Amino acid sequence: WQATIRSKMTELLALPEVGETPAPKHIWTEAREGYSLQRWEAYPEPYCVAPFLLLVPEGVSAQSPAPTVMCFPGSGHSKEALAGEPELDGKKPKKGTEWKPYVDTKRFAVCGHSLGSDPADALGMLYPDRVHAVIHNDFCCNWRERSIALGAYADGLHHVVPGMFAWYDAPDLQAALAPCPLLFTE
Repeated sequence: WQATIRSKMTELLALPEVGETPAPKHIWTEAREGYSLQRWEAYPEPYCVAPFLLLVPEGVSAQSPAPTVMCFPGSGHSKEALAGEPELDGKKPKKGTEWKPYVDTKRFAVCGHSLGSDPADALGMLYPDRVHAVIHNDFCCNWRERSIALGAYADGLHHVVPGMFAWYDAPDLQAALAPCPLLFTE
């Protein structure tokens, strides 16, 4: 049943086939107390850029890689707010080092807040060999039941992948993450 949900989710998401993409680009690094803040850009498909922040604790190096948590903000907050950082003002601090050798790929988790909980759940489902824990920071509900109880009121339907109700609901997807550790917070 887990493979069926993974297969149906892949089909419903209709993700495009993307060939070789450029490596993420390090934009700048700024030293902070106990860590460094790095800004990066990824280029997941042609004409698309995805900026992201990397917070690297002191002492992390290629010889001492760290566990990693990829965090997704919700619809009402920025990536800076999620990381507890001030909003970026466009100024570029000095360049720093690369992040790739600092990541312990055997200790990799995803965390999503509100609308960001959906990509966290999806990544855990689609990449079970890479994602070793999922943190779902939003409420958990059966969207079919919720929409009936609310009289088909559309609030929250931005969490729903079109066509998924015929095959699964959010709790089915989250259950299918097993045996990956899954933490619900709100």
